[in-house]
Amino acid sequence: MKRLLLIISLCSLGFVWLQQISADNDIFPIEKYSQAIREFTGYMSFGSIQRRLFTKKEPCMVYQETDQTYVVSPSCLVQGADTGMSTDKAIALLFPKVRDMNIVYNTVETQFTYQPTTPIFDKRIFPSKFMGELDISFLAYLQKEGKNIRISNLQMAYLLNKSRSRYAVWKDMTPLKSCTKQNYYVAFNALENQIILPSDTININDIISYLGGYCKWTGPKNLMFYGGVCGAATQLFRLSLIVPDFDVIDRYGHSIWYVPYYSDYVFGDDAALYQNSKKLILQNNSAYPIYLKTISSETSTYLIAIVPNHTETYVKVIKEQTANLSSKLIKNVYSPQNTLIKSQEFVTTYAKKSYTVN
Repeated sequence: MKRLLLIISLCSLGFVWLQQISADNDIFPIEKYSQAIREFTGYMSFGSIQRRLFTKKEPCMVYQETDQTYVVSPSCLVQGADTGMSTDKAIALLFPKVRDMNIVYNTVETQFTYQPTTPIFDKRIFPSKFMGELDISFLAYLQKEGKNIRISNLQMAYLLNKSRSRYAVWKDMTPLKSCTKQNYYVAFNALENQIILPSDTININDIISYLGGYCKWTGPKNLMFYGGVCGAATQLFRLSLIVPDFDVIDRYGHSIWYVPYYSDYVFGDDAALYQNSKKLILQNNSAYPIYLKTISSETSTYLIAIVPNHTETYVKVIKEQTANLSSKLIKNVYSPQNTLIKSQEFVTTYAKKSYTVN
């Protein structure tokens, strides 16, 4: 009997609290979410039918309230948002908070499947992931009561991030000698904020030519770029391999496979540059722009592609050693139904394999 009274008491408190929420204005501030969800615990069974309808059918509605805040419908917190803020602004707000990426290009495995990855942030953007039954019940209730939620610019950028596809290539900087590292960073940093529009091409040779800051060593002083830039080109080439519609127009491998730079496992996924004779040219064959972003430290870097469209199309990269110093690399693009859409093949032959770098 006492247990029954306790349950009734908790539910009554929950009902009073829900009425109080309904009596307030129609905007619920996200800062109150953690407290509100704790007080909503007595209503965990609320809306089992509404939960299913809410997650599948309720549209995400967005409007900008002020320069610093947006108002969104509760469904946006579950589904993400497609509109409300430009992709450029969302990237600028969100990427300073990115610490790591979940899935990156695999340099070790001979076969690997790639789908869009998710960033890991240096701190929590929202008070919840909005995935549990309690979260869905609470958000479904707010939606049913005609409540919207006030969020910050950064949180709006995060919701847009849910509907974007991201791909990343990580690079270890520790084997690079100082001059090589300096030149790599000059070229790598030049890729930051590059945007490749649909049907457009990107020629890394044009982007990195005659930039300031190159270490010129003891050789010619009037080159377009200097030793070390191939590391950035290789990173960009590998990125194109895992983005479904980022296709290679022109690419050259090195004559020597440098193990300290490109690993000793499998080869054929490097890109060599030399003035105008060896180029890397890529084309965006998707219907959306491809945005390039960089994250760097003294020991490692990430080159990241962002496509403002969530896709279930995926890529499988296959690397085959066809002879002692020859390789074949295949990029296969598949539909969500596992149908092969298109394929690119790259054959590379090296003069030798080197375990030292000059």
